[in-house]
Amino acid sequence: MIDPQLQEKVVLVTGANNLQGIGAAVARAFARQSAKILLSYLRLSPQEFGIDQSEAAQATE
Repeated sequence: MIDPQLQEKVVLVTGANNLQGIGAAVARAFARQSAKILLSYLRLSPQEFGIDQSEAAQATE
């Protein structure tokens, strides 16, 4: 059943880069309700994500 309050509404969903994640699930749920969806996410390379590599090297020495 489509919620008429969501039809043609614009929804901003952040964190939708993982197809198995909550952001993608929320986006799919709004899509089923005929909302217009704008997806936003930040994709980091392994070097940019997590701990500072130099700090990790120092900690293991």
